[in-house]
Amino acid sequence: MSEALTVLTVVGGFAIAFPLIWILVLNLIARLGGWAGLAEAFPARGDPRGDHFSWRSGTVGWFGSYRNVLEVWVSPSGLWLRPVMIFRAGHKPMMVPWSAVQEARTRKLIILVESRIVVRRPGGTTTLTLSGEDIAKSIARHAPSKILDADGEHGRR
Repeated sequence: MSEALTVLTVVGGFAIAFPLIWILVLNLIARLGGWAGLAEAFPARGDPRGDHFSWRSGTVGWFGSYRNVLEVWVSPSGLWLRPVMIFRAGHKPMMVPWSAVQEARTRKLIILVESRIVVRRPGGTTTLTLSGEDIAKSIARHAPSKILDADGEHGRR
């Protein structure tokens, strides 16, 4: 085999294998992390509405970590979530209604503000965390009855 054909074979193989591996890994993260189950329980219908926050970080469950790849909308009806386009394989958009939110807590971590949201879904609960003081304020504005204070009581803010 000539050197040019070898290079072409390697480059062609990479061009085919990399996207397939990328899609496989993203699907595994969605399934193992809990995104897929939550999106199945709360599929997004229609266009997202509310306060929009791009390129945000968060987690879904114990394994699904999303560093600076989330788009978040906080609205009077609930939370809309989806990853940015390149990370969407296996990650259907979701809209978690406030009625499914068991509780939401905000905590400050040195320079970061994090909202921890416990969602009731068929078969149990899933915890979401979303980073950003502006997201925490938007959640408090749209769903004050879901916020727990330091004493674990609802709606005291």
